[in-house]
Amino acid sequence: MMRRYFLLVAMLVVISAGLKGQQATRGDVNIIQDSRVEELLEKHRQINEAFNGLSGYRIQIFFDSGSNAKNRANNERRRFMALFPSISAYILFDAPNFKVRVGNFRSRLEAEKFLNDILKHFEMAYVVPSRIELPKL
Repeated sequence: MMRRYFLLVAMLVVISAGLKGQQATRGDVNIIQDSRVEELLEKHRQINEAFNGLSGYRIQIFFDSGSNAKNRANNERRRFMALFPSISAYILFDAPNFKVRVGNFRSRLEAEKFLNDILKHFEMAYVVPSRIELPKL
């Protein structure tokens, strides 16, 4: 029994001596990076400052490409605005597609609630993550 106790104490002494040797020391760190990294970060900052929006959700009610897609997108936007004049509608061109997205919802739950209201008029509508405009004061 005494032998086990002695072995345990000896192991603890050896382990604690090893831990004492791993003290942190102060030093210098040199970061070597391509100068283009700073240029990219600055461009990212400028883009974020230029757009005063925030992350949120919109409902996409139209998506089409091809001939006359722009006119069809405008017609869908006008139809939506006639039904829901208090909700903003946006036409986006993401080559070669025209999209109509509506609303500025801060949460997905809020967007899903409005989606249920418009599905009877726009059967193919669905919620998409998007940059939204700040609420008007």
